[in-house]
Amino acid sequence: MSDIRDEIITLIPQLNRYARFLTRNSDQASDLVQDCLERALSRASLYQPETDLRAWLFTMMRNLFINQKRSEKRAREYSERIKMDGMSVERPRQIDRLLLTELSGAIDQLGASERQAIRLLAVLNYSYEDAAAQTQLPIGTLKSRLSRGRSRLRDMLEGSSNGNGRNGQQRDVRVAVRA
Repeated sequence: MSDIRDEIITLIPQLNRYARFLTRNSDQASDLVQDCLERALSRASLYQPETDLRAWLFTMMRNLFINQKRSEKRAREYSERIKMDGMSVERPRQIDRLLLTELSGAIDQLGASERQAIRLLAVLNYSYEDAAAQTQLPIGTLKSRLSRGRSRLRDMLEGSSNGNGRNGQQRDVRVAVRA
């Protein structure tokens, strides 16, 4: 056993050169040599004395290097897959559908003039000028109807649930409209 250790020690400089050739990095080469020496010493009983020790160690080092690269590749692919999965995760849409249904019902309860202003300006995203041209109303009148409609919607939606959603969480009931 000590004979093989002595022979392995004499081959360390050659192992260092081969490891640097494989890794192209001195730190990684040192780690690879250490892994190779650890494996060789722990499996010294598997070495057949009539074979070339240098070839046995170089083969062991090459296999360790290949296994490390495969591991790194799997880890890289896994982290990329996790990143991609994280990007494709969507929040549940059931709550949004319920809120939209509630909002649509509340809009239907508004007076005709307020409902028209909300639909043109908030839902259809018309500019004030385009909405005024279509309704033949002054822009100031549309703005006041929009403001009153938004206020009434907010009151209706907050009043229907006391401002709280499921599980007592505060709900956001604002209507997205250009101010």
